[in-house]
Amino acid sequence: MRENLPITDEEYVLSELDVIITRTDLTGNIVYANEAFLRSSGYPHAEVIGKPQNIVRHPDMPEEAYRDLWETIGGDRPWTGVVKNRRKQGGYYWVLANVTPVFEKGEKVGYMSVRTKPSDEQIARADHLYERLNSPSGHKLRLSGGTVIRTGLAGVADRLLRLPVNLRVWATMAMLIAVILLQTLVASGWVLPRVPPLWQALGLAGVGTGLALACGVYLTRNLLMPLQALNAGALSVLNGHIQQRFPERGDAQTRMLGRMLNQMNAKLVGVLIDAKISIDAIRDKTHEFARGNNDLATRTDEQASAIDQTTASLAEITETAEQNALGAERANTSGRQTAETAEVAAGEVQKTVAVMERVREHSRKISDITSVIDAIAFQTNIIALNASVEAARAGQYGRGFAVVASEVRSLAQRAAGAAKEIKTLIETSLHTVTTASQTAARAGETMNTVEQTVTQLTRTLYDIALASRGQSVQIAQINEAVGQVAGLTQRNAALVEQSAVASTDLQQQTQSLESAMSIFHLRSETRGDVGSEETAEAA
Repeated sequence: MRENLPITDEEYVLSELDVIITRTDLTGNIVYANEAFLRSSGYPHAEVIGKPQNIVRHPDMPEEAYRDLWETIGGDRPWTGVVKNRRKQGGYYWVLANVTPVFEKGEKVGYMSVRTKPSDEQIARADHLYERLNSPSGHKLRLSGGTVIRTGLAGVADRLLRLPVNLRVWATMAMLIAVILLQTLVASGWVLPRVPPLWQALGLAGVGTGLALACGVYLTRNLLMPLQALNAGALSVLNGHIQQRFPERGDAQTRMLGRMLNQMNAKLVGVLIDAKISIDAIRDKTHEFARGNNDLATRTDEQASAIDQTTASLAEITETAEQNALGAERANTSGRQTAETAEVAAGEVQKTVAVMERVREHSRKISDITSVIDAIAFQTNIIALNASVEAARAGQYGRGFAVVASEVRSLAQRAAGAAKEIKTLIETSLHTVTTASQTAARAGETMNTVEQTVTQLTRTLYDIALASRGQSVQIAQINEAVGQVAGLTQRNAALVEQSAVASTDLQQQTQSLESAMSIFHLRSETRGDVGSEETAEAA
């Protein structure tokens, strides 16, 4: 037997509305478990499905209870009793379980267990019974269908009382017939000849009357009164109080009838409570769905308006993008023309630089010539001085030569002055030409930079024009897509309206279903449980 440890003294108490339902296959593995089982056992759904039912077995449960359980349901009979189950964290909880075989197309396919909250009295009796079964003297007790049967002579009496009522009635009728036969024999004088016939008749009549009275009392207490109680319970259930417990008392057959009615009712209660929980959840979800549909309808209308505004804005953006594309193309054309003009200007500047270089070279040559002239003037002046000296030595004969030498000297001096002025002017011009050449060179470099910048600007404008044209096409596509979205939004709005109508219909159907369920009165307070006197359960 499986032993689940550890255990604690922490008790989990079921509520009056908790109905635990599980279904297992023929080997005892769980194939279905409702939320009440998961809540009470503490196991998540993933750790339950496909696992053995005995994962909730508590070590305090005696092996006799499980033997009786499997023997009973193995014989295709229902089993009822109070069980102490273990929770995942080691705590425990008490249940009143009803285990029945499940048949499909005449073949047994598994077992269903329906558990509810037991009364305090039932828990106390079950706890005491399990202590006795787990004690050394527990072998004197035996369970059959969840009911305690004693061993020995007392057990024989228990088994006789568990015989079908029709057998016991026929036995009583046989005894009455025997009494009548004895009375006949007494009347004929065949029995007890020494005893007066009157006394014999009175004695037999007393025995017959006693048997008849005992039979009547037994039938009244063990059949008629329990049947009346069962009828009253059935009437209460018929009036909608489906959590009414049927009394399990009286004859063995009536107790079994009450037990099976309770098992049948427990399944019905479990299904109805699960259905009520589902209806409540559906009602809440339908309310949320209706509110969500209303909000969605409002937002869809707002979205449609926003899409219309977006479509208008996109049309304006498309027109602006087209204008930008045209402007970028014009700017690209102007930039290309500017680049060509800058290229021509750069060429002219380069030519100017070349001319200035030639002027500079010519100025250097003129400066060199001026230097030669200055040297000639200086030599001429020296020669003139020498001529004047020689003329002075010649006296009267050199007077004319002196005049010529003086004029030559004067011309040399004038030539030297003119050469000096020319040199100064040439030097100034050369400085100016050098400055102009440097300026022209810098202008050439600047024009090259301008040319490069204009070329880059032209390329950028071309890219802008190309991007603007592509952007214009993309915006047109976006505008078309937004138009499609607008159409979809309109269709969605129609679907939202249909969904709102459907949610309203679903809400009305839920209310109708809830109204139909309202004929069943599910108590939320204490439950009037009347169960078997001593039962054990393992489920």
